Amino acid sequence: MRKSTVGDIIILLLAMGLFACGTGTSPNTNNNGTTPANPADLSISVGDRQAILSWSVVSGAGSYNIYRSTNSPVVLSASNKVANVTTTIYNDSAVANGTTYYYVVTSLNAGAESLASNQASARPNPLLIQGGIINVDTTWNRTDVVYAITNNLLINQGVTLTVAPGVFVQFASGTYLKVKGTISAVGTSGSKIVFQNADIVIDWTWSSQYSWPLTYSPSDGSYVTGPRFEYCDLTGGRISSTCQIFDGMGAYIRNCTLTNAWNDTYWTGIKGAYISTSTIDSLGGENGLLGSVIANSHIKTVNIDGYRSGYSPGTTFEHNAINTLTVDRWGTNLTVASNSIANVVLRRPSTSALGDTGGVVLNNNNFTTTSGDALKVEGASDCDVKVNAKLNYWGPTITAEMNAKGPGTRIDAIYDFYADFNLVEVDHSNYFDSPIIGAGPDW
Repeated sequence: MRKSTVGDIIILLLAMGLFACGTGTSPNTNNNGTTPANPADLSISVGDRQAILSWSVVSGAGSYNIYRSTNSPVVLSASNKVANVTTTIYNDSAVANGTTYYYVVTSLNAGAESLASNQASARPNPLLIQGGIINVDTTWNRTDVVYAITNNLLINQGVTLTVAPGVFVQFASGTYLKVKGTISAVGTSGSKIVFQNADIVIDWTWSSQYSWPLTYSPSDGSYVTGPRFEYCDLTGGRISSTCQIFDGMGAYIRNCTLTNAWNDTYWTGIKGAYISTSTIDSLGGENGLLGSVIANSHIKTVNIDGYRSGYSPGTTFEHNAINTLTVDRWGTNLTVASNSIANVVLRRPSTSALGDTGGVVLNNNNFTTTSGDALKVEGASDCDVKVNAKLNYWGPTITAEMNAKGPGTRIDAIYDFYADFNLVEVDHSNYFDSPIIGAGPDW
């Protein structure tokens, strides 16, 4: 009888599926084919030579791997793995002050490893405790410390807080910075200002509800007055205004990353805001934007009160990429032009939006709708008004339907009078057959 050779054994194992050549088994799966969910909500607080990580519990996870790197994005490699823990909090004390570290976390279950969590960064430094009232002009310019807001902080009226490039500001849970005076936080492209877990409340008032300062120059968009944020990272944080009817001051925001802007300021008119070249998850909370410009930015959701946006000067959204734009009580002086938009919802036309084509103006936009209605009107109205949605590109599918059906008919992705005669009509005439060049942001 011939003795078995190594080759014979390999052939047998291959036939049994117990030996494989090439890529092997994915590290993200186990023998049962199940992979745990990736951790979410990774956040970091810092101190003197330490970074304290926390994240949400993953159901069924037995442990978590921590990955750290001085380069972004973090690669899931053995050299970047710094710990395996069974809790959702980790204190990394093997770090140096003044160095920026990037972290991700994965979950493990029966040998399978999930995809990475959201990435978060930290720059450890000694804490410089802040809280109370700032009564004199103050500058934060030290990059060798963390300005730690451990108690609520007020910038008093007539006082300016200047934050220099490269400064790191950390908010303890539940604390906020209220601005009755002015904050000027101007970083650079290479040295951004970080506001970690920020809760910044703008509290400006003036004598007349019909006159207020614009933060910008209408001629060129340059800064004029008010709270100013440029080249700032406010990921996970928010900027809001005091909830006083007709009394919410805007801010000048350029080249910033921000999670929420005025998303909880219900029934307030945010006045004179300027947002450009920024990334925002959520803008507005059924408040109005009066005399404001939102341009060249990437925004996931916009939710504003159109009636409160109806005062002069009007508000303009131009050259943005917007996932969903919702306007309640849409009135006059609101222009949405030259954007890339997936979905628009118009609720309850205001009685101020009278006439043949009053109310919000939606022109020269590229609609990028992949699901749902491209434009939906909600709320019955007896107003003699049409939605001015002329001169847009609606994408290949909707455009083909418009070409086939002609005007005055029901278009599947436009929910208006032709879907429910209690609603107003959308005028989508003079539409384009191909994408509009220049619509949307230039980055």
